[in-house]
Amino acid sequence: MKNDSSPINPIKKNNKERIFLITGANGSLGSWIVLDLLKHDSVSKVYCFFRGQDKSRIIKEYEQRYQTTDIFKENNKRVVLLDNMSLSEGFLGQNYDLYNQLCNEVTDIVHSAYRMDFNMTVRDFEKDGILGTFNLLKLARKANARFHFISSVASSGSGIIPIVKEEPLIRRPQLPIAQGYGQSKYVCEHLGAAAKQLWNLPVDIYRIGQVSGDSINGAWNTSEMVSLIICIGGGQLGQMPSQGQDVRWIPVDIAALSVVDIALQDYVKSDDVHHVLNPHSITWSTFLDYLKKAGLHFRIVNPAEWLDMVLKSETDLVKLSSFFDTFFTSKTGFQISEYETVKTEARSKYLHSCPTINVDLIHKYLKFWHDTGFLTNGYP
Repeated sequence: MKNDSSPINPIKKNNKERIFLITGANGSLGSWIVLDLLKHDSVSKVYCFFRGQDKSRIIKEYEQRYQTTDIFKENNKRVVLLDNMSLSEGFLGQNYDLYNQLCNEVTDIVHSAYRMDFNMTVRDFEKDGILGTFNLLKLARKANARFHFISSVASSGSGIIPIVKEEPLIRRPQLPIAQGYGQSKYVCEHLGAAAKQLWNLPVDIYRIGQVSGDSINGAWNTSEMVSLIICIGGGQLGQMPSQGQDVRWIPVDIAALSVVDIALQDYVKSDDVHHVLNPHSITWSTFLDYLKKAGLHFRIVNPAEWLDMVLKSETDLVKLSSFFDTFFTSKTGFQISEYETVKTEARSKYLHSCPTINVDLIHKYLKFWHDTGFLTNGYP
């Protein structure tokens, strides 16, 4: 990156209009970001990157979350679906003409596409995750665009820093949670910091906490870890561990509103790291109580007994057993870093007014999982 620090002549753009390119536009958070961007007249177009060529799959994924698909009608010129996304390639899987068009038009890049797999090492993320982020940063530089990186609290959550401030991370490899996902996010944050310093590129970092289902319909991806713990552990197997982290989940629609709220404001170089997680928390025991009040029937057992049950089961939870083993047996398993949200709350009214996780929200999540056939035992 140092050898490529010469400035690029900025491409003239109409400063009154914003044209976004978003990766992961069909993901849980990304889809809500797209919908929220399109509510603003200042956003004239949104390019949506996705892998593969099946555009009908994108529409189906929106429908499964009870989201509107009107934005994909052929006469809607504000949404452009770009298939064959390949972030590890120089032109991101696009031909030269289209890549050049993006350079000429795009004012903002939101990088939300990122594989979440706690069994992968940091090397497994080198191609699509780390190199992909670098290639998008290069596009932002060529386009003279602002870069919005959707990071994670996992990038700095090891507990080495007890309270993480809304500022760039120091260079300390032990900061991220000790698995590939968090470590690669840590690397990408530093790539963004280097682009900011060497290329004078405006880069916003959004450290996202645990995102829950939306606050409207309760739609929550059934492949996520929390969904599996509740629906398979608590529902199918009828047991939940007695200990766990405090719950600071943020509903995905509120997380997206917060990101868009900040993204559409002027860039502030001294205030470009944002913590998007619930300002309010509840204890794990309160969460278990809310689960029962919302209608889920289960026994509460100690973590060792719960983990033993998981290991003996033939369910998808087994895939996460190594993570659970480290989490429950580590001396600091439940003592992860805390995150300040004061500055981010000041930037976004949506984050500031985010509701505490309560019985009503949990009931929506249980109902969604039940209605989709994922939660089949212990409820209602």
